[in-house]
Amino acid sequence: MELKNLNLQFATDAMHLPMQLARRYHAVTGKPLGITGEVAEYEVARILGVQLTPARNAGYDATENVNGRMRRLQIKGRCLLPDCKPG
Repeated sequence: MELKNLNLQFATDAMHLPMQLARRYHAVTGKPLGITGEVAEYEVARILGVQLTPARNAGYDATENVNGRMRRLQIKGRCLLPDCKPG
């Protein structure tokens, strides 16, 4: 297994527990745990294959190469609960 795939598998395994914890925390307290942004960044990188920047990078969260040009991406996330009306 190449290093990139190994790192992705580790990140996938590492994100599983906090996501479960956040769901349980919300069920018990009715409040969010506050990891929505981190989960959103991880999911965007996993699904779209962009490269995340180091934590606390001003102005953007990830980069991608499009037609030989580097694009900077700012990632935003929102937690949508089962009974919510988004929008």
